[in-house]
This record gives sequence, C-alpha cells and structure tokens, in this order.
Amino acid sequence: EHQKAEASEEKDDTKRVNEEIKFAARQAKRKQSTAATDYVRTRGIQKYECFRMGKTTLKTNLKRNSQTGLSLSAQGSRARGEAREDSDIDLVVLLNHIDASDLERYRTIIQAMPYSELACGFVGSKDALAAWPRHELFQFYHDTKALLGALLEIEPFTKDDAIKAAHIGASGIYHATCHAFVFDDDPANDILNPIQDAFFTLQALQFTRTGSYPCTKEELARQLEGDEARILEIGRNWQEHQPIGNKEQLELVNLLLHWSEKILLD
Repeated sequence: EHQKAEASEEKDDTKRVNEEIKFAARQAKRKQSTAATDYVRTRGIQKYECFRMGKTTLKTNLKRNSQTGLSLSAQGSRARGEAREDSDIDLVVLLNHIDASDLERYRTIIQAMPYSELACGFVGSKDALAAWPRHELFQFYHDTKALLGALLEIEPFTKDDAIKAAHIGASGIYHATCHAFVFDDDPANDILNPIQDAFFTLQALQFTRTGSYPCTKEELARQLEGDEARILEIGRNWQEHQPIGNKEQLELVNLLLHWSEKILLD
C-alpha cells in the first residue's frame, strides 16, 4: 500500500510538472519568444523538482523531530495542480499538541527547504483545528491534500455550512473592495486580492447548488455563467483583464460590490 501511495504521489508530481511546462509555453508564446519558452520550462522543472525533494525532506525531518500523530498536507494552487512558478507552497502540519518549541523546530526545517521564501500555511494541533467553526473549515478541508497521515475526520459538510462559508467570503470581499478603492495607493492593482478571494466564495456557492465541491478553477469555470463566470475569469487571467483607467476600475468595483452584496442579502 505504501508503494502504491508513493507511485501515485510520483504520478501527481509529474502531472504538475507537465502542467507547468504547458503554462510556461502558453505564456512565452504570447511574448513570441523561444528563449522565454526554454527558460520558463527549465525553471518550471527545477521548481517542481526542488519542491518534490523538499517535500520528501520535510516528511523525513518532521517524522524525526515531532511527536506521534503527525499529519502533513499540501494546500492551495500546488495541491490543485494550478500553481504558477511564483505560487506559494502552502503546507499544513498538524500535531497531537503544539507549543513554542514545536514551532521553533518547524521553522528551522522550513528555512532549510528549497524555495523556503514561498512556504506558508497552517501549523497547529489536531484538536484545535477540529474545534474550528465548520464554515471556516469548509474551504480549508476541501482545498487540502494529505501527504503524510490523515488530515482530520470530519462529519460531511452540509449546505448550511457552505452558505455560511459563502457569507463570510462575501463580507470579506465587500469590505476589501471598498477599502482598496478608497484607501489604497494603487486600487487598480490592489483590487486583485478580493478578485482572487472570490474563487473560494464561488466554490462554496456552487456546493450549495449541486452538493459537490469544484476543486479547481478549471472545473468551476465550466459550471458558471454571467457575472460569476466573469469574476472567476478576471481572477484567473489578471494580466489580461486588469482595469486600465478610472472607467474600468469603476466597472470592476461595481461588479464585485453588487455580486458580494447580493450573496449577503439572499
């Protein structure tokens, strides 16, 4: 069983490398640069090879330095197979209990990993995470892939959990949109954060409609239409859709405000 799991993990890593290469080729093609294609392809392979080796090292070091009950998981775009070269490496580490000395050991391990500057994520005790509000756990649980041990045993999520998750997400997007446009120095760029956060709210909304969680942006895009499809597309391809000029900024702000407010009022 262990060998099968390792083989499956190897297959997933290979798939991610291939997807990174395809993405790099598309990006370079837009620039009409063969040199860029070769460079980004090489960087993509190097990044994933380092990530894979670092992940193996992390497993080994955590086993050696931690208590029993260890769980290590990947999260975010790298777990979904949708990472860019500069995407964060989101890691989730759960222990039976945790104190400052555990955090210190974990920090030392992370800092020794390749591309440690991209590392982020969650570290804590299993009991603490299990006590999290279910609407907070909704996206966390669905967006996390176990690499070592099990994440958590949780009762199946309900439509009510997803509705609460969507409301929390929408309220954050509403506030962040207003704040970025009024107070930030570069609202045309800072509006990117609520646009990207909309992905998670859209996942929760789609779960309320179908009872199934769309794990990737590609899967979700096939299910959406209208303003929701437009919001997801803008977040997926920000460089193509970033607003230019005050008129486009106002249109994007109105799109996010009206959409998020509707979720809160429904």
